[in-house]
Amino acid sequence: MRKTILLALLLALSAPLALAQQTQTESSEPKKAEYFIGLSYENADSRIKANDVVSINGIPVTGGLTATGTLVTPNSKRTDSLGWNSSMSFFFTKRFGLTGDVSGTWRRENQTYLGDPYRAQLEIYNFLAGPHYRFVNTTRWTPFMRAMAGVAYSRNRFGARTATPVLGQTFDDSSVDFALGIGGGVDYRISDRVSYRILQGDYNPIFRRDRTRTTSNGSTIEIDGKTEQNLRFSTGIVLH
Repeated sequence: MRKTILLALLLALSAPLALAQQTQTESSEPKKAEYFIGLSYENADSRIKANDVVSINGIPVTGGLTATGTLVTPNSKRTDSLGWNSSMSFFFTKRFGLTGDVSGTWRRENQTYLGDPYRAQLEIYNFLAGPHYRFVNTTRWTPFMRAMAGVAYSRNRFGARTATPVLGQTFDDSSVDFALGIGGGVDYRISDRVSYRILQGDYNPIFRRDRTRTTSNGSTIEIDGKTEQNLRFSTGIVLH
């Protein structure tokens, strides 16, 4: 009888432990959805360069120089922009899912066109979606990769800083173009519900089309289309 009572007590004490262990195992399973929000840095080829300009007021530009030998703009380097990045991912299996990604980065700087100073406002907004694959394992580290496509809104505006600029007081080179986001990163699990995205990197090309812009004084600028070879990096919090 005493052995039976001890066995019953042992089973009674073991049941909550087994249930707790089962709950812990189930809670550690990868979640079906996750939300990311964080800071973003974009290294972009978004400046208008002299060789990008085909003509001004219908007069051809050759090698970045107008017919009178004036350099269109000394712009040459890439831009560094800061902003935000947010995404939502839904998983159909433990590893495979779909991600929708939105980001915005911006920069303010001085530029020169036909010798006149302008204040430039350069912004890039990405709206992307595509398959997402995560490498689930038994550690706290979860690498992932994704390949997304969508559109990018390049919002580029220019305001003159002199009274009588050749191209007018303002002009706009904004457009919506096809874009990609191909890359990946790694998350570190802090708790069952929160992870920290150590680093996320994406190759973010924007396929800008040929375009003609009309400035505030009626001047026209014909700009050649190009693929902006952009790189985007983000870090932040992941909620499961």
